[in-house]
Amino acid sequence: MRILPVLFSFFFIINATAQSFVYETSDKQSFKLRPGHHTQFQYMMVNRADFKHNSLFDIDENTRHFIIPFSGYYETEAFFNFNPDTASIKDNRGGINFGLVHIRDGKQQYMAATRYTFDKTNQGEYTAVYILPTIVYLEQGDIIAPAISSGYINTHLFYAHIGCPKKTDDCVSFSFKIRLISVEDGNTDFF
Repeated sequence: MRILPVLFSFFFIINATAQSFVYETSDKQSFKLRPGHHTQFQYMMVNRADFKHNSLFDIDENTRHFIIPFSGYYETEAFFNFNPDTASIKDNRGGINFGLVHIRDGKQQYMAATRYTFDKTNQGEYTAVYILPTIVYLEQGDIIAPAISSGYINTHLFYAHIGCPKKTDDCVSFSFKIRLISVEDGNTDFF
């Protein structure tokens, strides 16, 4: 019976020391989303001051991308506090794609994503959009980036944004995490 606490402690220590990256911000970012541009990604801007933890990426003042350091399996997740802000267009409706994009050899595709749908009932308010924890295989040298893209939308969204209501303290507008699970050979196609 004494072996169970020892095993639990061992797995906790291994998990706690896994290489990871955590980003969290309350900054606001605006986007212009257009119908028919569902294959064009609009990437989130990140601020080095909002890095909460980094034991995964080699980052210096010249770094422009999050480059995967080891081939292996990673767990990713993200959060977007989104407002389609369609006040200028009554009864607009549509769907917006959110997620983490994988870039390899110039090819860009979502590796973990979800779609947020809005209509006249929720078009002028902030909504929490979660990218649930997803395990993916990434190769050394791959680039990852948080992004949004227009799915199906009726008309242009000129002022869609990630942010927080004005009167909210300690609000998170955007966050993402990636954690190395194992270093090994593998293969994954994203759909």
